[in-house]
Amino acid sequence: MGNIKHPEYPVILEMENPWVGEELCKPENALGLKPELVKRILALPAESLRKDLEHLIMYHIGLTCNEIPDDYDSGEQFNGVIGSSLILLAEVGNGESSLDVVLEVLRQSADFSEYHICDIGEDLFVPTICKLGQEHLDKLIDYAEEPGCYEFLQCQAFTALRVMAFYNPDLRASVVEAFRELLRYYAEYSQSHEVDCELMGLLVSDVADLHASELLPDIKALFDAGVVFEGISGDYKSVAHDIKKHDFVNPLENFCFDVEKRFEYMRKLYKS
Repeated sequence: MGNIKHPEYPVILEMENPWVGEELCKPENALGLKPELVKRILALPAESLRKDLEHLIMYHIGLTCNEIPDDYDSGEQFNGVIGSSLILLAEVGNGESSLDVVLEVLRQSADFSEYHICDIGEDLFVPTICKLGQEHLDKLIDYAEEPGCYEFLQCQAFTALRVMAFYNPDLRASVVEAFRELLRYYAEYSQSHEVDCELMGLLVSDVADLHASELLPDIKALFDAGVVFEGISGDYKSVAHDIKKHDFVNPLENFCFDVEKRFEYMRKLYKS
């Protein structure tokens, strides 16, 4: 992955409801907010809270985008502000500025992800993107085609697109076309540029789980380009078999979309 080129992030934390930032940065709230705090936060005017959460996320990206400073991570007090804000933003955010902020989190480095996201990326990003991105598949496609992103963050766009087809079945045809565009883009792009084969394996895996057999020719073209890491997706024959299955698990069963249940899942996961 190449060097990440960052935009200018806010260097001053200015919030209409500063106590929200204070609560989200407390160590006792780092691994899942309690229901009473969630209710108190969401009782704020939605537009005011949206602006605060967007600013809070961008501010903390700025503090930690190049490295996690020692005074930010003492080794004892994890700051869970990014994850908590992503969950809350799903409730008050929009498909414009809020989705842009979510995608900016997804542009960060492996070290950033290891600290802020750890191994719950799908739980943090997929429900939030499903709620905010339904009218902006173009933004997800554009992000998914950006070069140099950390593959295990970038693949969250693939998963969110796939799950969105089940979250809102009216979007299925649009999601299929989005994946067709991505498959064709990378098949062509790979002819003149280096492509992350692991990322392509993750892309094919999500396409297979969409169970849209009409995408098989485009999947095969990507395999024929020799850029799919089969250790992730399996070979084309196995993918073609899986994509045609009529009996499969609805991915919505694997995700929480209710805000309190999302935080409850985190608390149970980390036993906090």
